[in-house]
Amino acid sequence: MGSAYQRGSPLSGIKILDVGCGGGLLSEPLGRLGASVTGIDPLEENIRAADQHKSFDPVLAKRIQYQSGSLEEIVEESVETFDVIVASEVVEHVADLEMFIKCCSQVLK
Repeated sequence: MGSAYQRGSPLSGIKILDVGCGGGLLSEPLGRLGASVTGIDPLEENIRAADQHKSFDPVLAKRIQYQSGSLEEIVEESVETFDVIVASEVVEHVADLEMFIKCCSQVLK
């Protein structure tokens, strides 16, 4: 974080991937703390709800992007992109945990 740290924005300069973001329950607070957040979820309905909710806050609209899909689908376009991965309430639903961990390690800086 170093010089990128701003008072009130302790996560400024940090790129976070929120895997299984649902409606943005964790993405939004992370964005409010200054992080640049990419939220992914396999259900398009969840992404639509998250996009709609973030649209009410212009700050979040700039800091958060949502996309429908799985971690495995974004690995190639996002290799070594993120500082942090959040996978809250997700791991217990993953069929191939070893592949999931491998994909997480590939998208981390």
